Amino acid sequence: MPEQPIEGWIGIVRYFDDIRAENAMAREAIHALQERLDDWDREQDIKRMLFEHRLLAQIQFTGKNAEDAQRQVESVNAQLQAHMGSHKLKDKEHLDRVESLQAERIKARTALWIQILVIVGAFLVAALNLIPHFLK
Repeated sequence: MPEQPIEGWIGIVRYFDDIRAENAMAREAIHALQERLDDWDREQDIKRMLFEHRLLAQIQFTGKNAEDAQRQVESVNAQLQAHMGSHKLKDKEHLDRVESLQAERIKARTALWIQILVIVGAFLVAALNLIPHFLK
């Protein structure tokens, strides 16, 4: 009988270790996603600036009027926005996965606290049942 509480506590310690490992995995996933997003944003800004400089140089060289150039810029911006939208959708899927991991962690912690309360309640009931024997 003394082995049961020890096994229970070892299970709780293992459970906390599992939660700690899940937290580390979630932090790594969030950090990797943030780095990827930052790198992608910087790359897109550089590409956009290079494109704008080339476009402005082309406009000056060919002598086209400003309205044609503005339409080209708007067209390219629309294409760029569509392309960026597809990448943001992929990143959103990854963030949704991280959110689901965090929700699972919260559920696991809630279950752990319920188990702890049940164990504490069982000890209290046992103690209350033993009190009459000590009063005899």
